[in-house]
Order: sequence, then structure tokens, then C-alpha cells
Amino acid sequence: MCEVMQPLEPCGAYRNLALSHYTRLLQLRKPFSFARYADGECSMIVHGGRPLKRCRLVDTAEEMKQFVADLQHTLKQPRGYYYGMKPYGWRMFHTQLERMNFKIDWVLSAIFHRANVQGNLGPLIEQLRTLRVCLVGPEYLKPLTFLTTAGHVVVSFPGAYKEREGVLATLRKIDTDCIVFSCGGLANLLIYDLHPEMCKRVTMIDLGAMWEPYVGKNIRPYHKHVTTAIIERNLSI
Repeated sequence: MCEVMQPLEPCGAYRNLALSHYTRLLQLRKPFSFARYADGECSMIVHGGRPLKRCRLVDTAEEMKQFVADLQHTLKQPRGYYYGMKPYGWRMFHTQLERMNFKIDWVLSAIFHRANVQGNLGPLIEQLRTLRVCLVGPEYLKPLTFLTTAGHVVVSFPGAYKEREGVLATLRKIDTDCIVFSCGGLANLLIYDLHPEMCKRVTMIDLGAMWEPYVGKNIRPYHKHVTTAIIERNLSI
């Protein structure tokens, strides 16, 4: 297991680590990995999939079956990094996940999104600006140059799941300090695949769809709260 700092604040059955916990690791150049299991991923793991029209990662029922199996594998044999889940996901799915014999030391995943909405993301962005960062995400995030100083591996939606091996091959060739993922549930698999070989030298963080408002896209309901003033505040540090 790669070195991580001790938890700062307990939060019931999962850990609620402050944003400063992660920014401190970045400042100290202590690599870590953080994977988010959003409500959609948890639902697919528990229920064995979801309607294709509600999953932008796969195109066919067979791909859905394999994708779910891959997600479940990341929990059956967990690696030594942060597994994040939102409070709603915890309430809805943690009992079912435990019944499936997934023994995970969960942490709060909403810490980054909350800081983003509240205009308190500046310390994270400040640290990212000191690193060689590679972004894995859609083409439209290209203007966020502080996320692409080491490269930008573009993934396309729908159907990004089939790009998994190609993305892995590309990331293995990039000289970077930090990989930021904004590619849905594909990030869970990529972090799991890359962690054994990169954990001692590269930080990997799944930050989800929180960057869309920075390029004028409001895809998720919470994006409407990330106003121009909030964005400017987050970027000003």
C-alpha cells in the first residue's frame, strides 16, 4: 500500500476527510489515489446493471454486463487507496454492498464537489497548478489548461468503456505527477488498473463532472449553483 496520511475526522461508518487532507498530500508530494463510486456506479454494482439509455459508457447489453463485472471486481479485491461514496449513496447502498461481501473502508466523496459549489476549491486548484497534470476527460474540457499541463487524454461519450485499453496504454507513456479523471465510471476501472504500477509516483483523482460549469456546460442539477462568481473565486487563488 502506498503511504497515506491518517484520517482526520470520523464520520459514522465512513471517514469524512477534510479538503485540506488531500491538498496537504499534494503539497507534500505524497502520491495517493481517490476513486469515486457515485450513485450510478453503486446502483449498477448492486442491481447488475441499468437501462442502456441511462449509461453513457456502454453501447450494448453485453458491454453493460462486462462493465458491471469489472466494477464489482474493484470492490471484491480492493487496492490501497481511497474509495469515495456520497452520503446519499451510503444511505441507499452500503447495506446491500456489505451483503455482497464488499468490505471497503469508505471515505466521503462529496468533499470536492461541496468545496466547488461553496467557492472553496481554490486550495486544490492552487496545488494542481504546481504539478504536471494530465486530464482524462471530454474534448470540451481542453480550455482548462491547469488540468492539462502534462497532457489531455480525450474520451468520447457515449461508448467510452471500449476505449479503456487505449487510454491505459496512453497514460502509461505520459510523464505526469497527477492524473485527474472526469470520465464517469470508467475512472474507477482506470485507477484500479494503474494503481499498482503508478501509486508510488503519480496521484490519481476522480473529480467527476465538476469542471463542466468552467467551460459553460450545465449538465448536472448542481451545476446551476456553480455561478460565474463562484468559478472566479475558485480560480483566483
